[in-house]
Amino acid sequence: MINNGSLTSIISAFFKTITEEKEPRKDLRKRQRSRVCRIEQLEERELLSVSTGDFDAIKSQYEDLNLGNFADYNIIEVGGAGDQAGGVNNNFDFTDAGIRAAIARAEQTTDNDLIVVRTTSAQNKITLGGTQLEISINSISYGSVTIVSLGSENLTIDANKQSRVLSVSHGTVALGGLTVTRGQASGSGAGIYYGANDTLTVTNCTISENNITSSSSNYGGGIYYGTSGTLTVTNSTIIGNTAMVGGGIYSSNFSKLTVINSTIFKNSGDGVGCGDSGTLTMTGSMVSENSRYGVYGGTSSTLTVMDSTISGNNTGGIYSNGSLTVMNSTLFGNTFGGYGGGIYSGGGIYSTLTIINSTISGNTAYWNGGGIYIHSDGTLTVSNSTISGNISGGIFSGSGGTFNKSLFASSPNRRLKPKSVYGLI
Repeated sequence: MINNGSLTSIISAFFKTITEEKEPRKDLRKRQRSRVCRIEQLEERELLSVSTGDFDAIKSQYEDLNLGNFADYNIIEVGGAGDQAGGVNNNFDFTDAGIRAAIARAEQTTDNDLIVVRTTSAQNKITLGGTQLEISINSISYGSVTIVSLGSENLTIDANKQSRVLSVSHGTVALGGLTVTRGQASGSGAGIYYGANDTLTVTNCTISENNITSSSSNYGGGIYYGTSGTLTVTNSTIIGNTAMVGGGIYSSNFSKLTVINSTIFKNSGDGVGCGDSGTLTMTGSMVSENSRYGVYGGTSSTLTVMDSTISGNNTGGIYSNGSLTVMNSTLFGNTFGGYGGGIYSGGGIYSTLTIINSTISGNTAYWNGGGIYIHSDGTLTVSNSTISGNISGGIFSGSGGTFNKSLFASSPNRRLKPKSVYGLI
């Protein structure tokens, strides 16, 4: 049993212990308060949301862009986690205004610029507000501009039939993983208009449903490329575009056009058009069901078609008014209400046609040359190829000819005589 004196002693000892413990805790709080976190100002620094891993993924996905190293680019992001309406730290909103601001930022830097547009299944389309996107950069002083998608979906840029989608007046420009659609213009290039004489690269893109409304300047419904530059289209689909000449793609006089592993399908007008003295090299591609020629080459143009299929085009497979080489390719099911269902080679003495290891079959012409029609003064060489089943003759050169079976030839400058079956020359 505890008496009053003992109880008093216990209580006194308890409060003494509490008092002794309070003092070090006060000291600890003082020490904690003395540790102040200092936040540095970051307004002058660039916080890049695009990581080196993201860059490596872009480089792998768009190999044909031949990107350099991460440090070689000023990276601008659209639609990332760091979105800023004002473009703080090179981040811009996923909007019409945002992508325009990103392009404007690229025009201000002296570096090569990489605009990365992040997409998801829910965020992958920017609809323009009635005016075209524009790029105008002196590439020597301000570097190149590359725009790519990064995410689960390609970025769709939709002009909503209110304007052209993209106009480039100056600059070296590359596009990767974009869908350029529903552009409308009264002049050439409803989807993409490139008026410079520099370089445009389009890879892993879809160019669709772009329409030229004018009859006076009606070239390149999907893509129009100006004089004396270089246009490269790889791993892309060009579909449902409209123009009289080059409904899908048109590269103008003296320019160089390369098409690789691409599909050019159901365009109103020619699938691909190449201007006077221009050069077209097509490899591993399909040009099909266009309302005019599948491939068109102007005066003194140089066309090379390799490992490709040209089929179902409505005014002939290929029209050449210069030099044409077809190698390891197939032309079938093309039709024309005049001469040369599969191939028409004009240009007189400037016309050269070479067919190697290819098949030309099932094509139709109303008059002559269901398979091939070549001008009387042109040069024809056919080697290890099959010309069969064409309506209105297999080959017509000069005074005519009908060849319905197989032809294996290597005889230039020869006027072929009409026969129902023609074999090895």
